[in-house]
Amino acid sequence: MKNLNILFVLIGLLFSSSSMAQTERTVVVEHFTNTRCGICASRNPAFKENVANHPKVLSITIHPSRLYNSCELHKHNSGDNDSRTNYYDILGGTPRIVIQGNVISASANYGSSAIFNPYEEKTSPYDLKVEILKKTKYSLTARVVLEKVDEDVRNSLYLYIPVVEDTLNFSAPNGENVHYNVLRESLYNAVITSPSQVGDSVEIIVRTAMHSEWKADQISLIAIVQDEESKEILQANKSVDVEVEEDKTSSVSLLDRLDYLAIYPNPSKGKYTISSPRVNSGKITVISSTVSLIFEKPFKGEAIIDLSNIKTGLYFLTLIDEDGSITKKLLKQ
Repeated sequence: MKNLNILFVLIGLLFSSSSMAQTERTVVVEHFTNTRCGICASRNPAFKENVANHPKVLSITIHPSRLYNSCELHKHNSGDNDSRTNYYDILGGTPRIVIQGNVISASANYGSSAIFNPYEEKTSPYDLKVEILKKTKYSLTARVVLEKVDEDVRNSLYLYIPVVEDTLNFSAPNGENVHYNVLRESLYNAVITSPSQVGDSVEIIVRTAMHSEWKADQISLIAIVQDEESKEILQANKSVDVEVEEDKTSSVSLLDRLDYLAIYPNPSKGKYTISSPRVNSGKITVISSTVSLIFEKPFKGEAIIDLSNIKTGLYFLTLIDEDGSITKKLLKQ
């Protein structure tokens, strides 16, 4: 879980003495593919057409490392791509799909309309709202609200909040040129306490920097709530598109500066991309938990650092420029 992306969690105290009607449950399909996979290139078109014919189905495209860890869309954020794949224990081959948290057989016909039938027209005791509060070319701020609308015995739930790029044009080695709802970053990935009573809600504010490779006008946020044990998806929603605001700020507050420092992937086995579009000249340092200097180099907007030779554990990366400094945790696997 990326704790530094999470600013505020609020358990609402809204009480309702009577049970509300359950809400329609959104169907989610997670598509695990790879831009160097020839089999994916042959099977994906039918799957994409199937999704397009089901406009109520919410899709996410994830690029795991196996069998091709050189996939560019995987390397952009290898940690988050493999983490979601490992969550379902399907790292090892593509393409695969997971519908409503249920792993579908690799031999199934992903182009069949009937594949969604068992999951459609279901209801949920939870309502989920995703609202982008502010989107600029530098940062994204959003609100996710989970409300209990009917009785449910679960005391805890699993909440997953990924950033996706709606339409990504990339000429892949396997011949695929257009990619939809591509996972770019996971902002929240943890167990939460379920709202205790009908009418109660949980509100979470998330913030992240816009990576230099992202097209801000194509960036959206998805929220998914799952059963902690079975992984069944209980509810999901996607943010409504909003215009990219012009950022006219001349001075950058400490809070804003945290938005503009991004680390991908984190955790990592060694290589990290550091991005901060607002810093034209500065330096980055990495220190250990015992305050020993591990790494130092100049920084101008973006850099790749390689810490493959240090041992696993928690480290602290600091970006320093003329306006001050920002420090974030760095996890080495």
